[in-house]
Amino acid sequence: GRFSNRGVAAAKMPGDVAAPYFRTADAVGRGEDAVLTEWLLIAAAGLVSGALGAMGLGGGGILILCLTAFAGMEQVTAQGVNLLLFIPTALLALIPYFRKKLICTRALLPAIGAGLAGSLLGVWLSGTLDPEILRKLFGGMLVLIGLREVIGSGKERKSIKF
Repeated sequence: GRFSNRGVAAAKMPGDVAAPYFRTADAVGRGEDAVLTEWLLIAAAGLVSGALGAMGLGGGGILILCLTAFAGMEQVTAQGVNLLLFIPTALLALIPYFRKKLICTRALLPAIGAGLAGSLLGVWLSGTLDPEILRKLFGGMLVLIGLREVIGSGKERKSIKF
């Protein structure tokens, strides 16, 4: 994609240590302002994604959408960035959740077990499926979630007691 061809590249250093460097223009001749604007957009998407994720609202969808649509990053690469963003933001967000006793410990084990199995399935699918199919599945999921929120927004949702 466009993103992989500019901005950061690996340079050989003593001891084969990769170090990033920044170019002043990308492959199609855009100047520093365009590259900086893209980095600011990615940072803003990360900020919104982190805030939504900390509230348990699935901020990863926003981040993946911005990285693929606006930064030109491949879907699978954007998913990897999203996964890495999730780790520190989730750990930070857990602190007030534990302090306020908002964690249902009885639901943890089944959710973690199913989540680990689902992540294995997701990794396998993302490595197996054509990226175009993956993009369509992701887009369809966003549409379904959006429709559920718009159509079902006035309905009372049942809460499961643990």
